[in-house]
Amino acid sequence: MAYDLLKAMRLKETISHQDHHDLESFIWVLHYSILRHLVGLGGVTSRQSVRDFFIQVFGHMHLRTIMASRYNGLGDFVMEIKGDISPPLEKLLGALDTAIMFSRPRPGAEHSNLTYDVLFTFLDRAIVEMQSL
Repeated sequence: MAYDLLKAMRLKETISHQDHHDLESFIWVLHYSILRHLVGLGGVTSRQSVRDFFIQVFGHMHLRTIMASRYNGLGDFVMEIKGDISPPLEKLLGALDTAIMFSRPRPGAEHSNLTYDVLFTFLDRAIVEMQSL
């Protein structure tokens, strides 16, 4: 779920559901799915650091800790699974995480909207790079 929606739930506020919330949620689900595959039963990796990272990011049950794990994005995600996935996928996941971070207004930080065009540009680029492997 998108950070803004989690925050609104925690503060018991009502916000209008927008496209960028769905896009951010999709990005989180994509990251979850890849990491879950890597650490799953008989997963690709047996490294404890990857398993620990999965739990650190996706193993929370309380709204406050889920929000905390989402606030700073997944900057370490690609570093943790480097070598376990293809370089184009590494690049895609890093770009998507950066897009999430730049989509959140923060004092003194650059801001840009997360749009379908942004997402499709990253996905299209990754597909072309994967096809050339």
